[in-house]
Amino acid sequence: MNRQTGVAVAVAVIASFIAGYLLYNPRVQTRTVTMTAPQFVTDLADGVARRFTYTYQCYLPDGTSARNWEFYDRWVKPQLSLDTQVMPFGSPMRVLRRVTNDPSLPDRHVRFRMAMIPFSPSTLEGWNYLRINGDVNLQIEVLLVEYNATLRGQRSPYPSCGQPRA
Repeated sequence: MNRQTGVAVAVAVIASFIAGYLLYNPRVQTRTVTMTAPQFVTDLADGVARRFTYTYQCYLPDGTSARNWEFYDRWVKPQLSLDTQVMPFGSPMRVLRRVTNDPSLPDRHVRFRMAMIPFSPSTLEGWNYLRINGDVNLQIEVLLVEYNATLRGQRSPYPSCGQPRA
């Protein structure tokens, strides 16, 4: 073994010790990472219940199924929402929720509110790869849709959604 090979092996051993210390340091603090999912533009205040007249499912131009809400107050623009939100690691979450026991949400009303939902990534081969940088709490901001009514079933194919709003 010549001198250059010995130096290369020594540098590799030192680098592996430094990388191991940085990756598996038990003093790494727990931190929270927040991700934002794609949202629709809304004119409605967060958490305010509005009476709706009609709702139906429709397709967006990219093929995603959405729900269009039309309101009793004609001055309020129709609102698009998703029934199911796909989390960043592929697991679906239902964000359309029927609420019947809340006095602040009367019959035939809907409420849109932003919420931080914690989620965890799936493990690969039994190993959580986020653990190497300490305990990480992942959260995503989603638009929750709470309604108090009976939604009628709708046959596929759905119509296309209206013009997107800027």
